[in-house]
Amino acid sequence: MALTRTLYQTITAALPERFRDASERKRIVNAAFYGDPLLDACPPPDVGNPHRYTAELVRVLDNERAETQDGKLSLLVLLDYLATEPGRDPDSEIAALADRLRNHQRALEIARKENLNPNELEELIHHHLDEIEHGYARMAKEYVDLAASQTERNVPLPRNRYARMADTSERLDPAHLELLGLHQTAEASVPSPVDNVREALLKTPRGVLLGEPGSGKSWTMWRLALEYAAIWRGKRRDSVADRALLIPVVIRLQEFRGGTKERPQTFRAFVEGELGVLALHLDRLRREQRLIFLMDALNEMPRKGPRGADLVAEVRNFLRDEPHFLISCRVRDYRDDLGSLRPLAQMTLQPLTPPQIQQMLRLRLGDEQGAALWAEMGGSPALLDFWQKVLDKNEPQRFWQAEKGVPSYTSVVSDAAWRKMQSGARLIPLCRNPFMSFLVSRIYQTGEGALPSSRAGLFGDFVTLLLGREAKLAAKRGEPWAEGRSETLQGALVEVARAMQAANGTVLSRQETVVAVAEDEGLIANAVAANLLVDNGSEIRFAHQLLQDYFALRILLEKMEAGESAAGFFGDAWWEAGIWRETVVMLGEFLGEGAAGPNRVARWLAPASPEVALEMILRNGAGLTLDDVEAATRDALLDSAHAKRSEANPHGRAAAYRVLALLDADDRRGIGVDERGLPDIAWVPVEGGPYTIGGDEGAYNPLDEQPVRLEGFEMEKYPVTNAQWNAFLNDANGYENVGWWDGLEKPSQPAEPSWTYSNHPRETINWYEAVAFCRWLTARKRVVGEIEAWQEIRLPTEAEWEAAARGTEGRIYPWGGSEYEGGYANVDETERGEGPYDLRQTSAVGIYPQGDTPEGISDMSGNVWEWTGSRSEGDGVDITRLRGGSWVLDPQFARAASRFGFGPRDRDYFLGFRVILAPLSRADR
Repeated sequence: MALTRTLYQTITAALPERFRDASERKRIVNAAFYGDPLLDACPPPDVGNPHRYTAELVRVLDNERAETQDGKLSLLVLLDYLATEPGRDPDSEIAALADRLRNHQRALEIARKENLNPNELEELIHHHLDEIEHGYARMAKEYVDLAASQTERNVPLPRNRYARMADTSERLDPAHLELLGLHQTAEASVPSPVDNVREALLKTPRGVLLGEPGSGKSWTMWRLALEYAAIWRGKRRDSVADRALLIPVVIRLQEFRGGTKERPQTFRAFVEGELGVLALHLDRLRREQRLIFLMDALNEMPRKGPRGADLVAEVRNFLRDEPHFLISCRVRDYRDDLGSLRPLAQMTLQPLTPPQIQQMLRLRLGDEQGAALWAEMGGSPALLDFWQKVLDKNEPQRFWQAEKGVPSYTSVVSDAAWRKMQSGARLIPLCRNPFMSFLVSRIYQTGEGALPSSRAGLFGDFVTLLLGREAKLAAKRGEPWAEGRSETLQGALVEVARAMQAANGTVLSRQETVVAVAEDEGLIANAVAANLLVDNGSEIRFAHQLLQDYFALRILLEKMEAGESAAGFFGDAWWEAGIWRETVVMLGEFLGEGAAGPNRVARWLAPASPEVALEMILRNGAGLTLDDVEAATRDALLDSAHAKRSEANPHGRAAAYRVLALLDADDRRGIGVDERGLPDIAWVPVEGGPYTIGGDEGAYNPLDEQPVRLEGFEMEKYPVTNAQWNAFLNDANGYENVGWWDGLEKPSQPAEPSWTYSNHPRETINWYEAVAFCRWLTARKRVVGEIEAWQEIRLPTEAEWEAAARGTEGRIYPWGGSEYEGGYANVDETERGEGPYDLRQTSAVGIYPQGDTPEGISDMSGNVWEWTGSRSEGDGVDITRLRGGSWVLDPQFARAASRFGFGPRDRDYFLGFRVILAPLSRADR
């Protein structure tokens, strides 16, 4: 860097001898620049002229800190440190320092304006909490009024950065209803239901809040901020409050873009900018562990900065040592981006229940109007009785799944109410989403005709309502709304959406937005006034991401009606819908016609991406199911999925096989069940004889090298699949038969798998369950004559498993070779740079044929860890051995000699098993 090179001789001459030590220099830098607030006297940064800026900064620091030798030389020490420290980037360090000075200067200006003492931390904290409470009060005041008229603003306009909070569409949820969730701690293998997400999150020090679009993620984050503020001020005293005395800091991640190419911005600098006056004491507050960072909308944050920087990595690095934080993200966009921050608890927002929907409508519309809308949508006491009965049977999904019909235990009256609700517009299922329930309420309150039956219809009416309101207000101001202005404005919003989708983001700069609307800034002003766009000064975004999706669907519709291919929307990574995920679903809803419109869209999408096409039908707001897939659509989906089974990228193969699973069209031998409903096992012979196991120093926790002699056996070609495990669950003489559990601990109930595709390995299975399955299958196969009385189906021992994986030649990986081959197994190849792939979930068995053993056994590396029959005790703990690695871990764990251990009760989303067919032990013959 020119600056450090120019001053280097001066620096060297000026430094006393004790500053020659690198650790001493680092201590001085930290003390001088990062230990306490920078001085009000520091000049505004001038990054364009670092020589002049540095000289001025040296002069100011010398004057202000003349009483300390450390202070006088601090900048010279910093420059020397940047110039000589290995691996440092002087340009970035100076830019970061400039950002830091700029943020502190801004904080001092706020303090002066508000008559705050910048050195009185508690005073600044009160101001920070005032901002949060003030913004929340305005938000709650404004959106309680649902009428299509101008909202009264009795609360003074916010004077601070939290004003933006009142400009987000998440304000559209005035009903302070406590949301349901599924909470999974880092230690638990199965999530547990919670009936108050907010209270549960107050007890969660580090976690991720997941939810579908419009499920209330942002609203929950802001409610948490308000709750933390109340606790800090002593307005709440209970056991939770005692643990939650923290200062909330809300960070809108979608606004972090890494700066510009000319002026990059670090995440720390972004956070300081969001902190306002508290930026003066960020280091102290972090050091004292007094902050909780509430980071909203990870899914809307760009992944790469303007210079190619990994922005998510910056967030991870910032949070790595933080004891308190929560990050929100859409469920489908969360890909374990925060893996290095484990352990993390996960809270997944659940859809509203029928009683909650009824309560939400009453809170929004009042008792009378809320009850009327509930009745119009098909709600009734009999319908709630139906809900309660399926809930009592632990079958809540039966309420929403029309294709399964009525269960045997409900009443005639409640069945009739349920059928009425299912045969109508199905608005109650649509209102499971809080944001959708708001739109239904809003449209209903206008009294303009019947309610639409889909999100697209709702958004269409909603946009019409808001633009109509703006037209009336313009007329009142003496600014007549030009004829065709609403249509022109909607066309402009399509172009704004087009630009955002093309940029794979949810934010445009003001200049980019102006270009998108053909230089008509009046259209931007109209859209902002109508609450369709949000103007944050330098950037523009839609008031809700679903509004962006609504306007973007017109782009898809144009291409479809023109007969153009859909492939261009997804690019080479056709299996990833990306930013188009909600848009394609909304397009199917927009066309309507029952199932006809969605099927038409699916046939158009299928050649480009069969999984995206099928998902578009299954996520339709009208509650469509696989039964609604038309024959022609099914053919198009299957043709595409079969063609893409040979996709070179395993992400694509995995997507193709998921489609085959959903359409019950994966007919490979050994993954499903036979005509009797028993697991169809494909056996691969493993010869008996001498083998050498252990001794691979590159493996994880290998056995010592040792010879073993084994009897011959047959090993299942694939891990046990969901379809095969379900045969055990569904057999009247299966899972619940106590005979299979002799000497074992039977769980109170089987766990739900994380992925339900029939051709995926069954995970979340503990060792006891795997053994019970083997006993059941042995008995059933003997009865039908498939195995002999002297044979049994059981878990392999460690020696048997390793012998099958390594063969007589002692292979390092099951396919041979001493090094891992990229794309040969479902593992995290990216962790240590061994390859480009990381599926971050299980995949259909057998889709990595290049990773098969020479004998033809699949998935011996990766996918799921496999229970073996070998057990040991360590420190008094019962350990059951696992082999094979999994999708979660890197290739080292998938070496054939690698071993892992869990307790026999443990379940997790990477624990599965496969079985062998072997002679009975001699003692049992």
